[in-house]
Amino acid sequence: MKKRLFLSLFASVLLFAACDIITISLPDYIPGSPGVPNNTTRQFWAVDIRNNSYYTLNAQKIAEGEYCTIWGETGNNRVTDAVAQRMAAAYDTNVYPKMKAIFGIENIEYEGYNFRDTMALADAFGDEDGKLCILLLDIRDGFNPNTSTGYVAGYFSNVNFIPNASLPQPHKSNERDMIYIDIYPSEPGSDESNETLAHELQHLMNFVNDQVLRDTATDTWLNEGLSSAAEWVYTGTPDENRMDWYNRATAANGSRISTGNNFFVWDPEGDLDDYATVNLFFQWLRLQSGRSSNIYRAISRSSYPDYNAVVSSINGYDDWGTLLKTWLAANYINAPTGRYGYMDDDTLKNVRARTAPSGTRSVNLYPGEGVYSITASSGNTQNPNGNIRYAGLNRSSGAVSDTAVFAAGALLTYNVDTNLEGRPQAGATTGVAASVEAVPESLSVRAALSGPYRISAGEMLRRNGYEEYTPPLPRLHPGDKDN
Repeated sequence: MKKRLFLSLFASVLLFAACDIITISLPDYIPGSPGVPNNTTRQFWAVDIRNNSYYTLNAQKIAEGEYCTIWGETGNNRVTDAVAQRMAAAYDTNVYPKMKAIFGIENIEYEGYNFRDTMALADAFGDEDGKLCILLLDIRDGFNPNTSTGYVAGYFSNVNFIPNASLPQPHKSNERDMIYIDIYPSEPGSDESNETLAHELQHLMNFVNDQVLRDTATDTWLNEGLSSAAEWVYTGTPDENRMDWYNRATAANGSRISTGNNFFVWDPEGDLDDYATVNLFFQWLRLQSGRSSNIYRAISRSSYPDYNAVVSSINGYDDWGTLLKTWLAANYINAPTGRYGYMDDDTLKNVRARTAPSGTRSVNLYPGEGVYSITASSGNTQNPNGNIRYAGLNRSSGAVSDTAVFAAGALLTYNVDTNLEGRPQAGATTGVAASVEAVPESLSVRAALSGPYRISAGEMLRRNGYEEYTPPLPRLHPGDKDN
């Protein structure tokens, strides 16, 4: 089966379900505990992605910042004092303040306690030392430089917020607020590694914000979209690799973008498509909102865990179907101004939507998916059918019509269903031979798609033949581990 709902973080592979437990009365929460000296060694639990098992590793505390501690897997020369200190400084001065400003909530009142912000509450759920634990390790993902096309760059696991006594065997918790960052083939301390750290920090903050604002898990695509946005907040530049995948991906390299696959129902077998499209969608939202990251702040702080968080946060749209159609049209038309494009952004002006393969007359579309097919002559669009809608697109004039198609244009066929568990529905396409969209000259010097690609831990587990574990975890309460 192509689609299922699951929580696949760029890293995180675990899901929670609310379940009431007894709340322990505690005094006013005061973060911070006696510091652990550098060079202290302790054991951590981690997941072996190759065989879906837990294992212990020894790690040494090698750096401490104002807001983080850096632990490095012992016996690995890629983890040096200089690398750890550089990462701690990057987190304190760049990653943390940027993520806090956009994805954090301040002055939280939660279960009778007052917390400075999202990260203070995360610390209360964790080890209460006042700092995020960042563990640098060679994630056991089976990466081989000669054969591998993907690797896990890092992950966040909400299991680490859960007391071990509450977890079913064989699952293990470190009982602390923490993020795992890969050191091979990733280069710890590099811009790309810190980008992964920002991505995973959003996932951690989103999990905590779910507890405060929504009391339910944010939809996977929305969570991943916010983490994609977090990468932009950190770097200030769109991800060209994700755009390249969208522009160049074909069935030959495992992509189904040309037949409609996108992020809305996160695909267990195609998360490179999902990451590419959700990245474009969240960049388009920003550019259509005055080029401001305030749209990300509004979505992150919404009480909605689903598409309503976006619809209610962006001006000019009252329903998901219209918003979806407009973004899909923007990918094909990509006008330099207005809603049907990426505002002539230096990078994203090169987005090029692919059309359906030659001879394709019908495509099964899951909720939120859309496909383009060539129209050789003018005429009328098909009538809506169930959740399937149609629109004619004219790139040269920038026109979009719900009733007419254009000569030398395209037919957009899309599914407006908002039920993530909805079944696919057949939508008509023209079947006209599609000329493959030329890659813009500005990108022609870029290397062909070859990898290795950063992929989620959940996807890597599935590649290795395992299902990710989604336990019914209890609702968190500050101080659970104190008893």
